[in-house]
This record gives sequence, structure tokens and C-alpha cells, in this order.
Amino acid sequence: MASKTLPTSRPGSAAARLEEGVRHHQAGRLGDAELCYRGVLAADPGHPDALHLLGLAAFHRGDLPAAARQIRQALARRPDFPAAHSSLGNVLAALGEPAAAVAAHRQALAGMPGDPEVLHNLAAALAANGDLDEAIATYRAALDRNPAQLVSRLALARALCVGGRLPDAAAELLVLVTADPSHATAWSLLGTIRTDLGDLEGAARAYGEAARLAAADFDAQTGLGVVALRRGEATEALRRFELAHRLRPDSVLGLANLGAALRSLDRHADALPLLERAVALEPGHVLALCNLGAVHLDLGHADAALRCFDAAAAADPRAVEPRTNRAVALSDQGEYEAAVPAARAALRLAPDAPGALATLGRALGELGHHAEAIAACRRAIAVRPDWSEAHWNLALPLLRTGQYEEGWREFEWRFTAARRRLRPEPSALPAWQGEPLAGRTLLVYWEQGFGDTIHFCRYVPLLAAAGARVLLQVQAPLRRLLAGLAGVAEFVGEDASAVRADFKVALMSLPHRFGTTLETIPATMPYLVAPALPARLTLGHSGRRRVGLAWGGSPAQTNNRFRSIPLADLAPLCALPGIDWYSLQVGATAAEAATLAAAGVTDLGPRLGDFADTAAVMQELDLVLTIDTSVAHLAGALGRPTWILLSHTCCWRYLLDRTDSPWYPTARLFRQPARGAWAPVVAAVRTALEESRP
Repeated sequence: MASKTLPTSRPGSAAARLEEGVRHHQAGRLGDAELCYRGVLAADPGHPDALHLLGLAAFHRGDLPAAARQIRQALARRPDFPAAHSSLGNVLAALGEPAAAVAAHRQALAGMPGDPEVLHNLAAALAANGDLDEAIATYRAALDRNPAQLVSRLALARALCVGGRLPDAAAELLVLVTADPSHATAWSLLGTIRTDLGDLEGAARAYGEAARLAAADFDAQTGLGVVALRRGEATEALRRFELAHRLRPDSVLGLANLGAALRSLDRHADALPLLERAVALEPGHVLALCNLGAVHLDLGHADAALRCFDAAAAADPRAVEPRTNRAVALSDQGEYEAAVPAARAALRLAPDAPGALATLGRALGELGHHAEAIAACRRAIAVRPDWSEAHWNLALPLLRTGQYEEGWREFEWRFTAARRRLRPEPSALPAWQGEPLAGRTLLVYWEQGFGDTIHFCRYVPLLAAAGARVLLQVQAPLRRLLAGLAGVAEFVGEDASAVRADFKVALMSLPHRFGTTLETIPATMPYLVAPALPARLTLGHSGRRRVGLAWGGSPAQTNNRFRSIPLADLAPLCALPGIDWYSLQVGATAAEAATLAAAGVTDLGPRLGDFADTAAVMQELDLVLTIDTSVAHLAGALGRPTWILLSHTCCWRYLLDRTDSPWYPTARLFRQPARGAWAPVVAAVRTALEESRP
């Protein structure tokens, strides 16, 4: 410490009294030390060593103004006092005056050239002052002088992290833990760096070492929870975060992480009060605000979510996550035009932020900028190969542009990226990865909407032809319709947890498993067969064309407001002569029912009990006119003439700029020329109806 500044002592001398004070000081007996120092000053009020040491005692007591005052008095008496300059630098740094601290440490270094401790302190002050490159070089100089000064190596690693040089920081920490394998803090920081680099296995090992060395290490338990959460192991993440929470019950970070784990387990009711408490404790805590916003977003509280993200952005103008989350929230609401600048705002702060890149890719893809969308998602994956949202957002523009081989592969990431939008997997059976199926039993299950089940059940006969005994699980309203689907050995109910089979596979994974390309789409029609028409659904016999109509999809679908068309916009079609119109829309509102009646449209919706009923009606129709919804898939699967009205950026399965569909050979596509432009679509349909009049 400062004892090296003292002269050789003589019994009873001031130096002896100071040495006694230093011994007390080093033992933590600050009161006794100060008595010794003040005793010297009583005899010699300007004694520079006593003033310096008294200042250090004040520093260690936390009285920073007194420390600065007394050390400056020492320097006034002895300007060439390097140790005092160094001590003053440390005090000034603690007072939040990094520029003054740098100046003081430079003066200390002038008197003690190459001293590794002074170099370390100077580097710390430089880092606090924002002079990161010089700080890093100065830490390296300290280590050149004393490679065993591990505190400098740890500080160097932290400075490298701040500078974004994560691989270099990891290398320094590996040197440190090799020299001192028991350094829990270094192991924990190494875990954090490896997590940021996407090396989750390496991060788990590093955090595990830290936790082994110090089971009560909050950072280590937190890090293990973060790794588990990133791996999708929400239950293990919750366990680790609960351990960390018990260590620091009032830690805002701990509460924020605990809320994130509960959210991943869909325990939103438990997560919400914890996150609200975290924000109450620290209203500007970025992670807590972001996690609270994410819970609100999951619960459908978009406005509350955006308020949280905006508050987080205001709290830290350099924070990337709240700006990225704002872009995500806007995308989830279908506000893609607003999501693009929000994502770009995040990228201005961090050009390689994978979340912002992935969200930008999603929004650009939905706006029809497919090449830019693909490029943004590829950049995100290059930065974070395990970023599931980037893979998922890449899949959709690839599929839209017909790049099926890569697109189907990327589409498999939906099980991680879109977990909350998918139903839970119905069984713990191993997933089918393309193993030979001869003699095997395969559980094939639905995962998303009715239309998706109808679309992809065409692969069931191919599975049976490959030798599989197929157990098929579908939504209840489809059971009667699919009873005649070729290749089904047995239907499975909603609870498939006890089903005995060799493998399971989701219906929407089958194109990937079969390596489907545009040229190999299984499109033998029809692959579904309608039952006989029940008497309650008997249509009239006017001799006019019979056209079925559906204009709206599920309100739960994010893009439903874009793909659905207001019924009033279709009114000109209903006035065309020579056509009997039949509504196939289930769940029409009272206002829509009144519009149908006024237009002379027969409303069959209330009489349709399930999809088998709808299929039976379709067999009696000359044409089905529909938006992109389950009605379109059903008509296509039955091989019925089908005209599909598509929004400007429609579902990936309809590809781009085509009027036909390789999935449904009897379909004709009518596309919006611009976002929201239904009038040209209706006009084109009207012309087509008139031209096709018998």
C-alpha cells in the first residue's frame, strides 16, 4: 500500500508511528490507524505521508471529499509524491471525475515509470473516461510488466468486451483461469462472453465452473439460467433463476430473469407481478421493461407492450433491445411499414444485432421485398447461428420465391421460433427424421390451422406407400372429412400422450422430409372425397351457375385483416346475372348476414356442421370464390374450380406473380396489385365471371 513511501523508522519517531498506523490500516482497524496518523500531524501538521495516509483512511471509510482534500494537502507539501498522485486518481475516479483521475495517474506514472499497479489504475480511469483503445493498451502494458497481475487481466477482458472484441476477451480470460482455475468471477465472465458468441455449450461449462467454485454466485446461477433459456430449457432456466432470486431477492435483474423464464413456460399470470415489481423498484431498468412488454405482447396488450418498450428506449438511448422489441410488436400487429424503421433504428445502434436483423427481414418479406428480407435474415444467422427467429423469418421469403430445398429446412425452426403460435407437441415420441418407414408406426399430427391440415394431409398416402402404419391426429371438425383419406390406419384423439408408435411427425414437416420441390409437389387431385350432400343442405335447381363465397379468415391470424375482404366490396359481384350465390362463411356477423340477405345470397354458414358438410356443398357448386382460408384449401383438395383472392403479400404457398398454383391445379389466383387494393381484384373477378358465362 502506501507504506513504501515511509522513511526508515526510529523508535518513537514519526515514521514508527506511521508504520503502526499502517499495520492497523491493513488490518482494517481504521479508527486506530487514524489516531496514529493524527498523532503525527499534531506534531507536524504538514507531514505529507501522514496527510496521504489519513486521506487513504477516509477513502476506505467512504468519505471521498475528505479523502481528496487530505491527499491534495499532502501533494501541496510534496508535489513529487507519485503514490499520493495515484491515490488521488483513485479517489477522483470514485467521485466520478475520470478525466481528472487520468491526469492524476499520469503524474503518478511519471514518478513511477512502468509500475504495473499505476498502469492498471491509469487504464481503469481511461476506460471510465471513454478512452477505450488507450485503456486496453495500458492494461496490456501493466501485464507486460507483471503477467501475474490477474486483476489487470480481468479488467482487460472487461474492456475488450465493452469494445465488442469478444473473442479477444475470451482469450484473456482463458489465460487467467489457466493461471488461477479457482477464479470464479473470471469463469462467470467467460460464460457471459461465450453466451454472446452463441457458444452455449462452452458457456454452460464456464458458468458451471463458476457455480462449482461458488454455489452462491448470483452471476453464475443467472448465467446458467440464461443458457438454459436460450437452449429452450425453460424449466431448468426457472430453477436457476429461482436460485439466483433467493440469493438476491430484491435484485431487479433477478426478477426480470425470473419473469422471462415464467413467460417461456406460458405462466404469464405469475410473470406479470414479478416484472411489475422489478419496474417499480427500478423504473428505468431496460431488461425488466422489455420482459414486461413481452408478457403484455403475448397477452394481446399491444399498447401496453409498446409503452414498456418506449420507456426502455428512453431510459437508455443506446439500448438495442427495446427498439428491436418495438419492431417485433409492430410486426405482430401487422404494422410492417412501421416495423421497418423501428428495426433500422435498432440497427443504427448495433448493425449486427441479430434480433433486429431478423425482425427487419420479417417485415421486409411481408412487404414484398424478398431479396432484402433474405439478406437481412442471412446476416442475422451469420452473427448468431442459433437465432431461431432469423431462421424462421428466412424460411418464408425462401418458400415464397420457390426456393423449397432451403426453405423447408429453415421452416423446421418454427418449433423454436414460433412455439407460442403452435400447439404443444402431442407426444414425447422421437421425431421422424427420414428413417426407413417399412414396418414402422408413425404418429402424424396437426399443428396449425384447418387449412394447413387440409393442405398437407396429401402426404399421408406417400407415408403409407413407404411402408408406414400411419396414425393420424387432426382437429375434430376435420375428422369426418378425412375419414376417407388414403393411407390412414387409425385416427388418434386429442390426447395422444399414450399412443404407441416409433416416431412422430408434424404434417407441415412432411414436405421437408420428402424433399419436395416445385417439380415434385404431390398434386394428384382430388385427394379428399366429399360425402353425400345432406338433405338440409340441398341447393336449388334454377339452372344458373352456382358459386360459393367466403370472404373472411380467422381473426386470430396476424395477417387476417390483410387477407380478408370486406363483404361490401364483393357486392358488385353478387349483382351479376345468371349466378346463384351461396355463402360458405361460418360465423358471419349479424351485419354480414343482413348484407347477404339483401344481396340475395343464400347463407349456408349456419347449416354447416363441419368440413365434411362444406365439402358436400362444394361438390354441387360450379365455382368456389374465396380468400386464402381453409375454404380455399378444401376446394382445391377436392379438385373443384376455385378462384382465390390474394392480398398483395400473401401466404408463401401461393408463390409470386402466378395466376395458377402448383399445389392446387384447379385453382386460379387473383392478386392485389398493391397493398390493400381490393377494387382491382374484384374488377378482375367480375370480368372473369362475365367472360366465363355459359
